[in-house]
Amino acid sequence: MGNTYCLLLWPCFCLLALTGCKPGSERARYWQAEASENFHLYPIVHDGVAILAGKCGPADCLKAVSLRAGTPVWNWLGPDSLLRKCYYNLKHYLFDDILALPIGSSLIAINLADGSTLWSHQSSWPGESFVEGIGARIFRTYYDGRNQLIRILEFDIYTGKSREIKTFAMPPVGRLSARSPSIAPMGKEDTICITGTIHFVPRASTKSVLVFWPLNDTSSLKTIEIYPENPSGDGVAHQGIVEGDRTYWVANNQVACIGMEDQNEIWRVSLPRDMLTSRLLLDDGSLFFACENEVLYALDAENGRILWQCPIAGTPSRVHVNKDKLFLIGGSDGNLYIINKKTGTLLFKYEPAELGIGNRNTLKRTFYAGNDKLIVTDYENWRAFDIQEDGSIEISKNEAVNK
Repeated sequence: MGNTYCLLLWPCFCLLALTGCKPGSERARYWQAEASENFHLYPIVHDGVAILAGKCGPADCLKAVSLRAGTPVWNWLGPDSLLRKCYYNLKHYLFDDILALPIGSSLIAINLADGSTLWSHQSSWPGESFVEGIGARIFRTYYDGRNQLIRILEFDIYTGKSREIKTFAMPPVGRLSARSPSIAPMGKEDTICITGTIHFVPRASTKSVLVFWPLNDTSSLKTIEIYPENPSGDGVAHQGIVEGDRTYWVANNQVACIGMEDQNEIWRVSLPRDMLTSRLLLDDGSLFFACENEVLYALDAENGRILWQCPIAGTPSRVHVNKDKLFLIGGSDGNLYIINKKTGTLLFKYEPAELGIGNRNTLKRTFYAGNDKLIVTDYENWRAFDIQEDGSIEISKNEAVNK
């Protein structure tokens, strides 16, 4: 009986071996889901789940689906008036399957296991659309205009309990902006916070500095100029990137590398234009800067040397990495660009129609590429495709399913 059973199973095992299939694996396929037309957000991908700006019936919602197959996981329905305040290019924070989202004056913590709200903090002060964190601690900047203070609050990601950890006095003349602090763990030494600031006096001057301060001694400050004084309001424009003993910052058209040990500049490079809609990306020892002169630059993170340049479209999206390929969407042309990460060679460029987008619509900047999956939107539907080994996109949509 045992030998007969083995003989019956043998063809099945042979078939699996020949096809490369794995028992119990989820089959890849094209899928689509209805997108919100009222608020926009880059897909947030975590542990095989994609969180999208979606529709749940007539209401706007955060829609969580399986990244691989698009099957529903959960929906989060907040007030439409809240979600419509969502800044499409916000910076969220993830820790221990908890998602912290800064939307308007609200900070919301969502349990990614089931989409339930763990807590929500509502402030009377406007808040930065960027949160940073370390472990279970979240940091966000708020503007208290009535008392002329910029307040930095720390939150516990599990409970939402908050405390004020630092303030900056607003100047009597002009406007001061202070980003939510980037966080630099310093081994056995104290964690260092880095706040990018701009003091702008219209028709007079702009001073932009980085403020370094230890988390356990907020009165101890060191400042360095991050961009030359100018009358145009130009200065630090994005959150910084911390990697090991270095931190990288964009200020108008310049990229600067600062050493964390002594907070001194290591290198600086000037590019032809600034970066309005994208973000600096650090990956595998290279920095990628999507410039408004319609060129994507790769810089050596060690010394700032330009490694290569690749023509793209203006007002581009963030840059995503899948294996050794870079993906971005041109804001001015709505095309998908796929670029070799090492050489800067343009491998593929897809027009919207090639990905099923009708003539009257186009690909929008809010998209995702990673884990061998591409997710794009025209603000009517999200469409997900498989990324092939050569970086090309699997176009067949015969199994498309609306989620």
